[in-house]
Amino acid sequence: MAKSDNLLAILWMLGSRERMTAAQIARELEVDVRTVYRYIDALSASGAPIIAEPGPNGGYGLLDSFRDTPLFFSAAERVALEHAGLFARQAGYPYTRDLQEALRKIERHLTAEQIDQLQHEASLIDVIGESDEAQTIAGSQDKEAPGRTPERAAPRGDAPPEESVKRLKVIEDAIAGRTRMKILHARDAASEPLAREVDPYGLIYWHDNWYLVGYCHLRKDIRMFRCDRILSAKSTSGVFEPPPGFSARGHFLRTMLPKDAVTEEVTIRVRGTPFAVESLSHHWFLRNFVRERTERTLSFAVDLDHADDYLPYLVLSYAGEMEVLEPEELRRKIAGFARKIAEAHGDER
Repeated sequence: MAKSDNLLAILWMLGSRERMTAAQIARELEVDVRTVYRYIDALSASGAPIIAEPGPNGGYGLLDSFRDTPLFFSAAERVALEHAGLFARQAGYPYTRDLQEALRKIERHLTAEQIDQLQHEASLIDVIGESDEAQTIAGSQDKEAPGRTPERAAPRGDAPPEESVKRLKVIEDAIAGRTRMKILHARDAASEPLAREVDPYGLIYWHDNWYLVGYCHLRKDIRMFRCDRILSAKSTSGVFEPPPGFSARGHFLRTMLPKDAVTEEVTIRVRGTPFAVESLSHHWFLRNFVRERTERTLSFAVDLDHADDYLPYLVLSYAGEMEVLEPEELRRKIAGFARKIAEAHGDER
């Protein structure tokens, strides 16, 4: 290990423990004791406030004020760095190995108790990327049991970002403490919010949205709630234990594209510009259900819920570049939405 790395490692060790002898430091770094003395002298010369306590219970330590400098991360900061690493890996960050090594350096100088706490808190959220989704689609025929897809209606956009962040923190704290929650949740923009009691099992980030996975006492089943549709959230005095071996990530992946759960399927045919057809055929969800495609037409089969709740918003996003050919019910629904938009944005004069 380079001298600079050893110097930093000594600071980490002294920052995470009360006292360490030169012999203990030498064993950790796998160097000679005399080398440790030279490192201590170099650190002291550079201004690091290292204290040397003589005697049987003595050793080297740091001034308490130096322990609070930005070099030594708080527990919350360490968890934030682990979560940032998770997002970076799923985004294809090119320096993932270096990032992982930096995070492991932090862990190497923590106590066993601190490492356990860090791993527990870091596991409370998960990020699902394209590779996870592809594997789920490929293995969808091997599902143990059908499930419900997460709700994907258009965002409400009625909650300030800071309020959303506060709610996410409340949810994460409840997951960490295994405390039951009361939430007010709206399934979509047109639905009345419902009050629910939920045992929160985990948070998942998927396609620009946060999802809460937990047991819903109203529905008596494990459900997934899009967090931007949770209008309020607070912990209660109730406590819970998640099912043995339960994985929020695994449950989410198993139910993300539950072909076994589809009870009714509808064929959608659209016509549009070559660009619009190309774009829609590569849509992250619909690309899995394309049946026929030409330069200007596209047909795909999806379950009735998605055709009813999700597709009108998607087609409207293409404005005049795309037209639904069938089914007629979808055409009428889109036309109705378009009229409302025109009325809301028309010139009354």
